[in-house]
Amino acid sequence: MLPLDTRAYFGAGTAESVPPVSAVNCSARAYGTSVRGKPSRTWQCYLTLGNVPFPRRHSTLSIPDIHVQSGPSFLERELPFDRSGELPTLRRMSGDGKPLEYGVIWGGRELASRWSMWALTALLMCAFGGAAICTARVAWHRR
Repeated sequence: MLPLDTRAYFGAGTAESVPPVSAVNCSARAYGTSVRGKPSRTWQCYLTLGNVPFPRRHSTLSIPDIHVQSGPSFLERELPFDRSGELPTLRRMSGDGKPLEYGVIWGGRELASRWSMWALTALLMCAFGGAAICTARVAWHRR
């Protein structure tokens, strides 16, 4: 969801027909170990959407055969910080007739920290992968 949220932050999509976020609840997820012996932690955040006024507004239209596309009742994001209680803004990223997708905007600090975590993880994976390939290559040439 990081590219979707990044596009929303820079103004892609639309703010029309977007349900409001009514609540944000985050829970910690610990994994692995760090140098200091404390596990690494991310936050799994659930955004509850206030969809009640959204379909009600569309149901008052005078077109009898209109199909109202209902959206999700919650969104999920994995974040580096606890954002419980902070209500972000949403932008609709999908076009008409396509499944609904929303970009979540908390602010630049949150987005920069998520991209930093992604870059650090990618760098570590490349480093370990490169080390494994070098080890295999050296072992192959010694045979």
